Amino acid sequence: MAVTTLLVCEVTRQRLGAGGLAELAECLWPVDCQSCGRFLGGDPPAVVVDDLDAVAVVSLHHRQCRRPAWNDSRIVVAGSGQYTTFVVRMMLLPVTGRGGAGACPLMLVNPGLECVQLRRAEGGWRVGHGDWLARAGLVRPGRELVFGAAAAGLVARVTDSSVAVVLQVPPFTEYEGPADDRVLAWARALGGVLFAVTRH
Repeated sequence: MAVTTLLVCEVTRQRLGAGGLAELAECLWPVDCQSCGRFLGGDPPAVVVDDLDAVAVVSLHHRQCRRPAWNDSRIVVAGSGQYTTFVVRMMLLPVTGRGGAGACPLMLVNPGLECVQLRRAEGGWRVGHGDWLARAGLVRPGRELVFGAAAAGLVARVTDSSVAVVLQVPPFTEYEGPADDRVLAWARALGGVLFAVTRH
């Protein structure tokens, strides 16, 4: 479940505004504290923004681990982000085409429940994905998106009970999700899976 209440400092409140804070709350999920690694629990988490100039990293913490802050010192606490969790869901998309009806396996990934990136945008900051996704060959929905096109920076592996996708660019993250027999059969038949990233 997405965050409903965030503890933010006044600088964060001013720089993001009500719309930016609402967008942030929709993209953050209170699972593990990014300072100590323990479950965040039911108390509102503290929001820490590490401003690196062109981008900023937002992370959730127990308020006793880190106070809400907008850190523009360009010094990031060592180990920040090492506790970030992600979610992977495997599903089948129905596909119709010249060859008749079929299905395409899709891996849907939320790559960081407790951390998101902000990018400078006109009028302030907005939630954005890291450039490592573009370097892996992923594109945003639109004209550049070609259904079934291979992404050179991704490698898929099918096991007896799961599908794993490994990014071939830093940080070389591997996402693996359990899959049923139908998903596995289609993944083997097609030689891969569709890979999509969400923040929701």
